[in-house]
Amino acid sequence: MSFSPKRRILSGAAAFAVAAGGSSFLSAPSALALGPGDHFAAPALVVGEDAATPVTSGNSSTKFTLKLPQGAVCTQDSANFGFRVNTYMVPASVDPNALAFGSDGPLGPPSHQPLFDQFQTPYVSGQTANADPPGRPGFIINLPATNYEVFPPGFITPGDYNIGVACIGPQGQLDKFYNVQKTFTADPSAGTSELSFVVLGEPPPVVPGVPMWVILPLTTLGLLGCGALILGRRRSALATGR
Repeated sequence: MSFSPKRRILSGAAAFAVAAGGSSFLSAPSALALGPGDHFAAPALVVGEDAATPVTSGNSSTKFTLKLPQGAVCTQDSANFGFRVNTYMVPASVDPNALAFGSDGPLGPPSHQPLFDQFQTPYVSGQTANADPPGRPGFIINLPATNYEVFPPGFITPGDYNIGVACIGPQGQLDKFYNVQKTFTADPSAGTSELSFVVLGEPPPVVPGVPMWVILPLTTLGLLGCGALILGRRRSALATGR
């Protein structure tokens, strides 16, 4: 029987919760062909176990996690609306917008895999945080550290891959996803899977725009302040006869 990491799902796999709060909102990676109706939410960042130190390269034993922008959510939560969080690893030629998910992770050929933690447990069907109050989005939380040691040598074809976290609705429909790309290279000295990787073009942080509900009150206060200053000067001028 051919090796299939998808089948290594343990009974406790769904107990993990996914992904994590980053600190900045990010621009969309140009490698993804985005269009109307796509499900892309934001880029993911590859970081170390501390969820902060950037990881730009590594091998099959390098532990990493995916850091998502602050406030990363699924449209609804797990407890009230049945939304779930999955991970995926697919060739870069596969559009994440077209992915479908089952109990083993992304559906498709063996090149479609979930991410596995350091204990070789796949992250599939994770739960969001409970929405408070119910009806609000479900925050994505607690993505475990992962690596590629689960894969035997030669199982992963060298090349570019989309790596990410996907929100899945109660009927299995893709809700939104957070994505980053890596290039894998065959390397006999690079751990049990004989793979090394380089993270591709993580976009720089973009300072988020100030929302209108903040801008309008500040603008109003500024105008009122200017008006009061001008009126005060006029009254002072009249009082001194100038």
